Amino acid sequence: MTLFQRDADRMLTLFHHPFCPHSRFVRLAVEELGLASRLVEERVWDRREEFLILNPAGTTPVLVEEGMPPVPGAAIIAEYTGLGDDVAAADLVITGEGRFDDQSLHGKVVSALAAGARSRQIPVLVLAGQVTLEESALQAAGIGSAFSVTDHAGSVQRAIEDAANQLTGLASVVAASFG
Repeated sequence: MTLFQRDADRMLTLFHHPFCPHSRFVRLAVEELGLASRLVEERVWDRREEFLILNPAGTTPVLVEEGMPPVPGAAIIAEYTGLGDDVAAADLVITGEGRFDDQSLHGKVVSALAAGARSRQIPVLVLAGQVTLEESALQAAGIGSAFSVTDHAGSVQRAIEDAANQLTGLASVVAASFG
């Protein structure tokens, strides 16, 4: 049980930056868990004194729950929100990325979910706009397979112009292949 389940009335504030992959991971996790939160964009390069009090390292993300100490860092926030419990309860983890490349394996949602799933021997699938990783890199990261919307659509242009339908179609094909 997470702290959020015990007291859902507490307000969450997430200090983040829109281009920070760790912040993106936490925004997605908080949304997926259905937790109401207030987003505060933090420009870490400004080194605001009020923010440095919350996180002396001056990095995002930082989650603040009313009446609780600040929680800095994506991995710690994921643990704090109970995301690991959700992964542990899964038979299969399906995640996504716009462009699934080497950068995706270093600090983004995909890498965090894959690490948690790998330690529990839970298979991971990735659906992405484009996939540029070799099979050996996928296996090393604990990812069973990665599927490209662009390949499914036949072109980048069609994948972009008809993204929702193409992603839905790819998801249907992948689901059918898993029976």
